[in-house]
Amino acid sequence: MNQGIRLTAIGGSDTHRPLANTGSSIGVPSTVVYATELSIQAILEGIRAGHVFLDAAGTRTRSINLTATTAAATARMGDTLLAPANSTVELTATTAPAEGASTTLLLDGHPLASTNSRTLRKTWPSDGKRHWVLAEARGPDGKLWLLGNPIYINWTSAKP
Repeated sequence: MNQGIRLTAIGGSDTHRPLANTGSSIGVPSTVVYATELSIQAILEGIRAGHVFLDAAGTRTRSINLTATTAAATARMGDTLLAPANSTVELTATTAPAEGASTTLLLDGHPLASTNSRTLRKTWPSDGKRHWVLAEARGPDGKLWLLGNPIYINWTSAKP
């Protein structure tokens, strides 16, 4: 992403012994898609748009969401947001119900802010340059629990 390539993170399982030993590993990790309806077309559109997060443990109960808002627009994971120099971007990450998780915002791959609560809000002053921001949640042991897709700030090209 730092080289200008827009990606959509997805996860999936590859198991050849789904019922061996401790149970099924199918669905670990899980790709959760924000779709307008439960249909193949809507799910594929959600993936193409990057409106996706990963649940590394396949819990079916945890979620993460990220929005970025300026005076003119709001973007969600996978979207592009225009934020001219000297404008303010309000970043909001929410997790549920990830008790014990630490949520971090990453700007261009570097930590921007963290919290142990379910909601993380950070005001960020835009420099007008191209950036990406994403949210992740890690358990008390540091293992990745949830990974959101980025919001692309000041990217002028369309998704490949």
